[in-house]
Amino acid sequence: GAHTLHHPILTQIGDEESWDEIAGSKRILEDILGHPITGFAYPNGRPARDYEPRHVKLVRKAGFRYAVSTAWGSAGARSDPYQLPRLAAWDKTPLRYAARLIKAYAQRTSVTV
Repeated sequence: GAHTLHHPILTQIGDEESWDEIAGSKRILEDILGHPITGFAYPNGRPARDYEPRHVKLVRKAGFRYAVSTAWGSAGARSDPYQLPRLAAWDKTPLRYAARLIKAYAQRTSVTV
C-alpha cells in the first residue's frame, strides 16, 4: 500500500499538500508496479493526532479501498474500512503473538476520528 510521498504528519500540513502526498504516493506506486494500489497507511497513524476526518475523505477520494491506522486492535464487520486498527508483530515468541491476536480478536475495535 501507499504511505504518502515524504511521510508528513497529515494534521501538520494543509489540505492541498495532504492531497499531493496521498494521491501522489498512489500514482507513483501504480506507475512502478503496473497495477492498482488499494491500501493506504496513515503516517504514524494515530487517530485525531496524526490524521483527521478530512484526511479520511482524501484517502477515499484518491481511490483507495481501505486504510490502516496504528490504533491497536482488530477490525470487525462494522469497522470503517478507511480507519482499520492493526497489531504490530513485534513479539519475541510465536506463542506471545498468538495470545495477543486472540486478545485483539476478543476486543474488536472501531476507530473513528
